[in-house]
Amino acid sequence: MITDLPRPAHVRDISPLAGLRRRSLGGVEVTAQSVAVTAPSAAMASAPVLVAATAGNGTMYSYLIGTFVVLLVGYCISQFARRMAAAGSLYSFTAKGLGPTGAIASGVGLALGYALLSMSTLLLSAFYLLQFAHRVGVPAPDPAVIVIALGGAAAFCMVRGIALSSRVALAVEGTSIAGILVVLGVLLVRHGVHLDTRLLRASGSSAHGIGLGVTLAITSFVGFESAATLGAEARRPYLSVPRAIRFTAIGTAVLYFVAAYTQLDGFSGVAGGLAARTTPLTDLADRSGASWLSLVLDLGVAASGFACATGSATALARLLFSMAREGVTARFLGRTHARFGTPHGAIRVSMAVIVVVPVILLLAGTSAWDGFLYLVTMSTFGYMVAYILVCLALPRFLRRIGELTVGPMLAGPFAGAALCCVFAAYVYPLPAAPYYLLFWIFLAIVATAVIWHLRVARRAPERARRIGVYDETTVADVFDPAHANRQRAS
Repeated sequence: MITDLPRPAHVRDISPLAGLRRRSLGGVEVTAQSVAVTAPSAAMASAPVLVAATAGNGTMYSYLIGTFVVLLVGYCISQFARRMAAAGSLYSFTAKGLGPTGAIASGVGLALGYALLSMSTLLLSAFYLLQFAHRVGVPAPDPAVIVIALGGAAAFCMVRGIALSSRVALAVEGTSIAGILVVLGVLLVRHGVHLDTRLLRASGSSAHGIGLGVTLAITSFVGFESAATLGAEARRPYLSVPRAIRFTAIGTAVLYFVAAYTQLDGFSGVAGGLAARTTPLTDLADRSGASWLSLVLDLGVAASGFACATGSATALARLLFSMAREGVTARFLGRTHARFGTPHGAIRVSMAVIVVVPVILLLAGTSAWDGFLYLVTMSTFGYMVAYILVCLALPRFLRRIGELTVGPMLAGPFAGAALCCVFAAYVYPLPAAPYYLLFWIFLAIVATAVIWHLRVARRAPERARRIGVYDETTVADVFDPAHANRQRAS
């Protein structure tokens, strides 16, 4: 080891995120994280009918505009990801642009988004597994038992290592996507592939309806940014993380276009059209006379739900780990497994909550489907807040480091304003109970966290200044390449 060279200024002895397996994940594992959390299979089966309920024949335009907004948000996030490798992702990014208070609002919103999405998709998996059991005529266990079993399997994979959990999630999600595409392909062939000019003209649709459809279309993409939580563990974070975010946004958009068109075309001429259906793909499969397609759909969506639950919990654990290293949350959440290099404290706590809440809902008499709708609605509130804040933080961050250019200066405020409009359309007018209660509960949680932070910042300003840690170059990285290589291989 070279010891007679001067030590570079501002180089740490140890990374603030030490304990994680730094520089150990390739591009595939990083991309798998974003794909799993986005859960395209589940979105392909459920989202188009929601968009069609407001946009009608303008559904494809809603997806087109929604994709543009999502790509703009992805561009803003990528600007941070090219310069910072942070386990806290949007929370840490926002801290560098809007300061600690903005970061707390973003972090709490993001934590709720990840946690509630993981809970909701466990319930979604349970619902579709029960559907599958009913179709094949076998007795099914209680949905609470299914949730506990799936949660235990996810926790096991996560503690054993991100490489294992991401590969499992990618394999599961990839298989479910393939199954859904097979179903869509069969339905297109049986109904005939043609171009419906009514969809191009958006016949019968209004600008207001298409705008509301944009709001619902964007919710299909939430979680596409979660690759950023693996920045400290990625082998080439400044390349692989932005690439994963961009690939996930574009790839899922293509899948959503195919799914939406197939379902719109399949119910063309049918009373009520796509908007009148609850499980449109299953209905199309039954109408086509191929009952086996329904079985594929049930298993595919259930698998997608499990992959999403695992990926969302993985991102949540990294976020809590980052907060713990800053002193924002309990210190034990910042501990890592000596062998696997995973934040096992944060994983165990987060998975316990993620499993217990759905089980309580089920034991209280809520159906798996209703529980899914309640929790996924509330999770969307959290994602929207985090996305808005990180977009608004971008120009200030780049100006502070002397790298502000015209593109980010325009993209950040524009994306933030567009998302504010989307969020407003999502929550106003407030829907009927219990959904309007969920919105006020969410606001109360975020407001409480911000007020608590402001009190702490007044009493201990040094704690507030620690918010926004990210992986930094260490002395070993600079002076001992062999040590760095061993760390990457471990």
